[in-house]
Amino acid sequence: MRKKLKTPRILKITKIEGFKIYCIFNNGELRMIDFEKLFKQWNISEKDIEAPLLIKNEFKKVELRNQTFSWRNIEVELVDENGNVQKHPYEIDPL
Repeated sequence: MRKKLKTPRILKITKIEGFKIYCIFNNGELRMIDFEKLFKQWNISEKDIEAPLLIKNEFKKVELRNQTFSWRNIEVELVDENGNVQKHPYEIDPL
């Protein structure tokens, strides 16, 4: 019988230091996620939706929403199946 694998999810953000987020996962792990490295890899420009995250005060507004990093200060417009535009916070899954 196969064992069901469970994806670790964030329970709590413990600290934000610069562009690093320290958090506790539901498997007991403590992790630091360095967004500065990610932002360099993504090559974010002023035209990108993520551009406000390059400002530390805006980046620090991160919250957990459904165990995902979420920034209400950055809105994303998505179109639903009926063609209606809906606004949502910008989110990044940490895994």
